[in-house]
Amino acid sequence: VSSLMEQLKNDNIIGESSCLIFVNQCLQEFYNKKEYYRRELNVKTSRLSGYNHSIEYTIEKFVQQGLQSLHIEINEHIATVQYHYTNKIFQHTYFAQNPNTNQIQSSLLII
Repeated sequence: VSSLMEQLKNDNIIGESSCLIFVNQCLQEFYNKKEYYRRELNVKTSRLSGYNHSIEYTIEKFVQQGLQSLHIEINEHIATVQYHYTNKIFQHTYFAQNPNTNQIQSSLLII
Protein backbone atom coordinates (compact mmCIF):
# COMPACT_ATOMS: atom_id res chain seq x y z
CA VAL A 1 0.00 0.00 0.00
CA SER A 2 2.71 2.46 1.00
CA SER A 3 4.82 1.63 -2.04
CA LEU A 4 1.88 2.20 -4.38
CA MET A 5 1.15 5.54 -2.70
CA GLU A 6 4.80 6.60 -3.08
CA GLN A 7 4.80 5.52 -6.73
CA LEU A 8 1.71 7.61 -7.41
CA LYS A 9 3.26 10.57 -5.59
CA ASN A 10 6.53 10.24 -7.48
CA ASP A 11 4.83 9.93 -10.84
CA ASN A 12 2.60 12.88 -9.92
CA ILE A 13 -0.31 10.91 -11.34
CA ILE A 14 -3.02 11.39 -8.81
CA GLY A 15 -6.05 11.27 -11.02
CA GLU A 16 -9.42 9.82 -10.25
CA SER A 17 -8.65 6.48 -11.91
CA SER A 18 -5.34 6.19 -10.04
CA CYS A 19 -7.11 6.79 -6.74
CA LEU A 20 -9.75 4.21 -7.61
CA ILE A 21 -7.07 1.63 -8.45
CA PHE A 22 -5.27 2.43 -5.20
CA VAL A 23 -8.44 2.10 -3.11
CA ASN A 24 -9.41 -1.17 -4.79
CA GLN A 25 -5.96 -2.62 -4.13
CA CYS A 26 -6.14 -1.56 -0.47
CA LEU A 27 -9.57 -3.13 -0.12
CA GLN A 28 -8.33 -6.36 -1.68
CA GLU A 29 -5.36 -6.45 0.70
CA PHE A 30 -7.65 -5.90 3.70
CA TYR A 31 -10.02 -8.62 2.49
CA ASN A 32 -7.15 -11.08 2.01
CA LYS A 33 -5.77 -10.33 5.49
CA LYS A 34 -9.22 -10.66 7.05
CA GLU A 35 -9.73 -14.05 5.42
CA TYR A 36 -6.27 -15.21 6.47
CA TYR A 37 -6.83 -14.23 10.10
CA ARG A 38 -10.33 -15.75 10.09
CA ARG A 39 -8.85 -19.08 8.94
CA GLU A 40 -6.10 -18.84 11.56
CA LEU A 41 -8.68 -18.15 14.26
CA ASN A 42 -10.79 -21.12 13.16
CA VAL A 43 -7.77 -23.44 13.24
CA LYS A 44 -6.65 -22.28 16.68
CA THR A 45 -10.11 -22.25 18.26
CA SER A 46 -10.93 -25.71 16.93
CA ARG A 47 -8.06 -27.05 19.05
CA LEU A 48 -9.36 -25.48 22.27
CA SER A 49 -11.66 -27.46 24.53
CA GLY A 50 -14.52 -25.49 26.02
CA TYR A 51 -14.33 -22.74 23.43
CA ASN A 52 -17.83 -21.54 22.57
CA HIS A 53 -19.71 -18.59 21.11
CA SER A 54 -19.89 -16.85 24.48
CA ILE A 55 -16.11 -16.81 24.77
CA GLU A 56 -15.78 -15.72 21.15
CA TYR A 57 -18.23 -12.86 21.75
CA THR A 58 -16.29 -11.72 24.83
CA ILE A 59 -13.01 -11.73 22.90
CA GLU A 60 -14.53 -9.84 19.97
CA LYS A 61 -15.99 -7.23 22.34
CA PHE A 62 -12.60 -6.79 24.02
CA VAL A 63 -10.87 -6.35 20.65
CA GLN A 64 -13.50 -3.88 19.43
CA GLN A 65 -13.02 -1.73 22.52
CA GLY A 66 -9.30 -1.61 21.76
CA LEU A 67 -10.00 -0.71 18.15
CA GLN A 68 -12.19 2.24 19.13
CA SER A 69 -9.08 4.09 20.23
CA LEU A 70 -7.67 3.64 16.73
CA HIS A 71 -10.89 4.92 15.17
CA ILE A 72 -9.90 8.56 15.72
CA GLU A 73 -6.50 8.05 14.10
CA ILE A 74 -8.06 6.30 11.11
CA ASN A 75 -10.60 9.09 10.66
CA GLU A 76 -7.76 11.60 10.76
CA HIS A 77 -5.99 9.77 7.92
CA ILE A 78 -9.22 9.58 5.92
CA ALA A 79 -9.80 13.32 6.36
CA THR A 80 -6.23 14.05 5.25
CA VAL A 81 -6.60 11.93 2.11
CA GLN A 82 -9.93 13.58 1.32
CA TYR A 83 -8.39 17.03 1.79
CA HIS A 84 -5.45 16.28 -0.52
CA TYR A 85 -7.74 14.70 -3.11
CA THR A 86 -10.07 17.72 -3.10
CA ASN A 87 -7.09 20.06 -3.25
CA LYS A 88 -5.73 18.23 -6.32
CA ILE A 89 -9.11 18.49 -8.02
CA PHE A 90 -9.21 22.24 -7.35
CA GLN A 91 -5.68 22.66 -8.67
CA HIS A 92 -6.45 20.64 -11.78
CA THR A 93 -9.62 22.67 -12.42
CA TYR A 94 -7.79 25.95 -11.83
CA PHE A 95 -4.91 25.14 -14.18
CA ALA A 96 -7.33 23.85 -16.81
CA GLN A 97 -8.53 27.46 -17.08
CA ASN A 98 -5.02 28.46 -18.29
CA PRO A 99 -4.36 31.22 -15.75
CA ASN A 100 -1.70 33.79 -16.56
CA THR A 101 1.42 34.34 -14.45
CA ASN A 102 -0.13 37.13 -12.37
CA GLN A 103 -3.17 35.01 -11.56
CA ILE A 104 -0.98 32.09 -10.53
CA GLN A 105 1.13 34.34 -8.30
CA SER A 106 -2.01 35.81 -6.72
CA SER A 107 -3.43 32.38 -6.05
CA LEU A 108 -0.20 31.31 -4.36
CA LEU A 109 -0.48 34.28 -1.99
CA ILE A 110 -3.99 33.19 -1.01
CA ILE A 111 -2.86 29.67 -0.23
